[in-house]
Amino acid sequence: MKHLGALALALLVVLAVLAAPGCTELAASPTVSPTAAVVRPGPLTIFYTNDIHGQITPGQDKDVGGYARIATLVNAARAQGERVLLLDAGDVLQGSPFWTEFDGRTSVEIMNAMGYDALTLGNHEFDRGQALLAERLTEMQFPVLCANLEFAADSPLQTAGVKPYTILNLDGLRVGILGLTTERTPTISAGAFQGVTAHSAIDTAKRLVPEIQAQSDLVIALTHLGADEDYDLAARVDGIDLIIGGHSHTVLRHPAEARNPAGQRVLIVQTGAYSQYVGRLDLTVDPTATPHITQAQGDLVELGRSIADDAAIKVIVDRWSAQLPASSVVGQTTVDLNPQARGRESALGNLFCDAILDYFATLPDESLRPVIALYNSGGLRGGTTLPAGPITTDNIATWEPFNNTVVIMNLTAPQLKEVLESGAKDSPMQVAGLTYQIDTNRPAQQGNDDTKTIATPGQRIVRIAINGQDIDLQDAGTVYRVATNNYLAGGGDGCYTFLTITDPFDTEVIMTDVLETYIRNHSPIAPQVESRITFGAR
Repeated sequence: MKHLGALALALLVVLAVLAAPGCTELAASPTVSPTAAVVRPGPLTIFYTNDIHGQITPGQDKDVGGYARIATLVNAARAQGERVLLLDAGDVLQGSPFWTEFDGRTSVEIMNAMGYDALTLGNHEFDRGQALLAERLTEMQFPVLCANLEFAADSPLQTAGVKPYTILNLDGLRVGILGLTTERTPTISAGAFQGVTAHSAIDTAKRLVPEIQAQSDLVIALTHLGADEDYDLAARVDGIDLIIGGHSHTVLRHPAEARNPAGQRVLIVQTGAYSQYVGRLDLTVDPTATPHITQAQGDLVELGRSIADDAAIKVIVDRWSAQLPASSVVGQTTVDLNPQARGRESALGNLFCDAILDYFATLPDESLRPVIALYNSGGLRGGTTLPAGPITTDNIATWEPFNNTVVIMNLTAPQLKEVLESGAKDSPMQVAGLTYQIDTNRPAQQGNDDTKTIATPGQRIVRIAINGQDIDLQDAGTVYRVATNNYLAGGGDGCYTFLTITDPFDTEVIMTDVLETYIRNHSPIAPQVESRITFGAR
């Protein structure tokens, strides 16, 4: 009778869980015989973050975000005696004035104090070079994971303690965590251009997941690949129970589901970016069931002011905040400025490019003055729209956290077309001094990332106009003075044409100074989208 009563109670608990909002019941097929000893299902709570980009405090435009609020939620769960994991899927250091001033030391100290359990490397961790990254990683008191990036023998990262995976034992529940990072890291992160080789995330997972499975009750892929790649990973690799992702800044408010090659469910989660949300997953893990996650309830928690700051973490945040140089107002904008520019022309991108041409318009030698400015859309950062009103030095540092400098060079029309083709594949180049047209139905340019050359020329750029007049895209005899940032000039984002230029001149003028000068001189500003980039067949 006692067994019947326990069974009835268990059924009531399961029914209550199924009735809860956001709860997903995952079909489980026991893999042991009825007479075998049954391992009791184990509860597990996972908090997860990704793409925080140095945003350790609430955002300036609205009171949302910050580590102190994350710590409050995590510590409350830990205080209840639950099995709790706190994981981050990369791009944790770079992206705010704290990164610019303190080289990521703020984030490391806070994450150590919060008791993070693991981090996977993001591509932007490399932005200040491998030596600085190695220094930060050796300070981290938790596993740093990345299985598919290989570091050269002379890279400082060889001795920084990066692991392919880790196995954590949580009161008898063994959790294996595999780290995977975007294969584009050596082409999109300046600090990884030399000495870092990327291997296939899929092939790496296929090789390592069986090894991890043999030691684990649950397998988590902690990835910085992007949401589309996470779905692909789930569909092509057996044995992964949960994918906690980053890189694409995708907001998945509840766990998404995919199927692996064996037809089993795989959960996929991601929080967006800039600490607006923290993710929480409450799982039941049964090592004898297939899939191992038999129950899952997950939500994103917006880190608004209703969540109190954890006192201990706030002390650390406040100490670092007090050391920041005071922000000052440099001008006004009469329009909202949205830093998100992927896939389209951006008013902020136009501001960047206009500022470059304006800054160098007074060079003493007129022949050196650029007439065209190009900027990669991914170089415009910041998570939220700046509303019309004051622009501060902090805003500028958030828009441009890389300390990029301006490089000036000569390009012919075919070279200019090649550069624009490199962005036309998925992230069009922001421009000033010209307009151009993209036909997305035509073949995209393909680069060879090993040789850093163009493997297949693109055919998507069908028109370039300067001063309203179309230029001959085959004319190699006319030279245009072009300005861009040192990241692109070094072949970033697959702009390998720049590597063939023999006369690049790095002005060593940083973009934040260019932007601040322009805004001070032209305030109030009102940059607009002006059809500098158009789409369609010619």
